[in-house]
Amino acid sequence: MTYCYEPLASDVASVRLVTLDPLRTSQQLHLHLENYRLEPSTIYTALSYEWGPPEPSQEVVVDGVTFIVRRNLRTCLKELQQTGRANRPIFIDAICIDQCNIPERNSQVQLMSDIYRGAQEVLVWLGPAVGKSDVLFDICNADDTLWTAKSNSIAGHDFVGINTFELADGLDELLSRSYWSRLWVIQEMYFAQSLIFCCGSRRMTLPTLRRLCDAAIPIWGRHDVRITERWDFGAFEHLRTLVHMQSKRAPAGSYDLHLQVLRLRHCKCSEIKDKVYGLLGMHLDWLPADERPSVLKVEYEAPVELLWARVMASMTPHVDIAAALELLDVFQIAVSDLQTLTTKDVELEYRAEVEHMTFRVELLDIGITTETGRAGGASDDTMPDDEDEAHICTLSGLSEDLSQFAHERPQEWQNLQRCVCIVPSELRKGTPMHWIAGTHLVISPKSQARIGGELAIGVLADTSQELGVQLAHATLDGMASLDQNDVKWDPAEPGTSSCTSWLHVTWRSLLAIISSSSRDRPETLEYMALASSRGSSPAIPEESYS
Repeated sequence: MTYCYEPLASDVASVRLVTLDPLRTSQQLHLHLENYRLEPSTIYTALSYEWGPPEPSQEVVVDGVTFIVRRNLRTCLKELQQTGRANRPIFIDAICIDQCNIPERNSQVQLMSDIYRGAQEVLVWLGPAVGKSDVLFDICNADDTLWTAKSNSIAGHDFVGINTFELADGLDELLSRSYWSRLWVIQEMYFAQSLIFCCGSRRMTLPTLRRLCDAAIPIWGRHDVRITERWDFGAFEHLRTLVHMQSKRAPAGSYDLHLQVLRLRHCKCSEIKDKVYGLLGMHLDWLPADERPSVLKVEYEAPVELLWARVMASMTPHVDIAAALELLDVFQIAVSDLQTLTTKDVELEYRAEVEHMTFRVELLDIGITTETGRAGGASDDTMPDDEDEAHICTLSGLSEDLSQFAHERPQEWQNLQRCVCIVPSELRKGTPMHWIAGTHLVISPKSQARIGGELAIGVLADTSQELGVQLAHATLDGMASLDQNDVKWDPAEPGTSSCTSWLHVTWRSLLAIISSSSRDRPETLEYMALASSRGSSPAIPEESYS
């Protein structure tokens, strides 16, 4: 018999909560599931845990019906029941959300930040006791006289009367737990009012874990390799970041979702779309109030390519092409897959959404063309005027027009100075060239009139690379053109450098830019050093994922 969920209210924010029955003589766990309004008067606990592998599965009983759960969750529930921690209703996503009901999953995941923010307590289940974990928790929960401040301690804390090797063993075991590698952990801990870390029958509060992490730093520098060579420093820094992130929240408007997806790409989740959905709550929390209604919506049924497009459309102040290419890797999407969003196989509403999207691309005025010659090496003097071939153009005016750019992005500046432009035959001396930042593409008006008319596309070639010019020429020959009806040019905005302007493009034109810049194209691999840096101001404060 399959458990039948009572539908959640559609007119108000609602959630299901689990209540554990008191300990029985049988080994079976009995649970009760009930719907609640998600409001301040609802008192409950939320569970943060790792789902773990689907097999071997185990059974619990929910309202008299056998319910299949994964082993890690059943172990946790049994421990909570035996230790009396389950004294109030608990939110457990695997049970409280009908995982087979996609619309319900969408709405509940959209509410996830509110669910964990509203809980009076978030229990973090790290798993059963293993090795020295009990010793570590006992040390940390001991009387405060075992902790003392010392001026020569890096963190201002040290241990007195404690076996440091036992502490190191326990911390090493703690760092190795796979719970910390989960993406959803970040948001669940970020919004918690109160965090209790559970490991077997032992407990530890967030302040205690913070104190442990800070006081453990001196051990690294003072003790022998028997301790330090075993610790995973990256895992330790990740743990320190998690336990300190609540105190290092950035101001509203400073959170760039795409940067965090890239920064946390190593964190694990079973559903690829959760690379974004698992961070949406913090994205919403950091947005200015007037921008929050436009936050990305959770739709598990939508194609992952559409989610990528939505992230592109949400980028501010412009689409970062280099980041866009990296996000394709994170979402495991080939550039060719993006073409499917406008095919008949995609839902009409999704096709319409993509076709109405506009994207802002950064343009940099990189100077004017001066000398020209055939891409094959012939000089301009020997080439007929009507020659229908690409030309090599060098650039002038870089040092004057791009001084701010050179200061802010020196590596790209050096790359540009090594480049020549491979351009269509109609572009000759004196033509202004504009670089699509983060790509190896340039655009220019075909006439000397003000930009806004018909545009020509060229390719930058790195002259320090062997066959760079020939590869760029081949790319230009096979490259899709920007549809002139799909682009709109904006002049430089107040406060920006004089060399910066913006190109508003439709989905088709963005796809042409991405396709031409993609590392899927083997001929572009030689000069992808032009990939744009993602800026110097991270969305997350120093040492914080929040």
